[in-house]
Order: sequence, then structure tokens, then C-alpha cells
Amino acid sequence: YDPADLEELDLSAEARERVRAQVPGYDPARSNVAQNGAVPEAFRGWPGVVRSPHPTSSVLLWGGDAGSIAAPHDYSGWARTTKST
Repeated sequence: YDPADLEELDLSAEARERVRAQVPGYDPARSNVAQNGAVPEAFRGWPGVVRSPHPTSSVLLWGGDAGSIAAPHDYSGWARTTKST
């Protein structure tokens, strides 16, 4: 998601670009989970661990069904629930 698009922010174009430059894009394979502790960050790197593609609430799974369980946990549901109508 683009943090500069948060509805409650009234930012100039220059300020939006500064915000975007400070927030790296989400990549399930590379974005760390160190803010959740050393154990989740170490688990993320284990062979066979799958990370769901959700940009703000991803989960780490391991096992035979990990991929099929993680796949539906994506951005689409988050985007619908966070936008005002």
C-alpha cells in the first residue's frame, strides 16, 4: 500500500514523495519480520517456510499445506476493509 494515500493525511506532492521514499515496498521474500522478534525472523529464513502475501499482517507457515493456506491471505481483502466508502 502507499502510505501517502492515507485519507487522514493532507500532504503536499513533495511531502507525499518524502513519505513514499521512506517506506520500502513489501516483498514477502525479502521484507523482514524482525519487529516481531528474533524467532519469527529466524523462522522466516528456514527452508520450506511460506509467507502469506498480506502487506501488513502476513503469517509464516511451514508444512505440506502451507502454500495453499497462505495464498488467499493477500492484499485484496485488506484493501476492501481499509478504504472508506
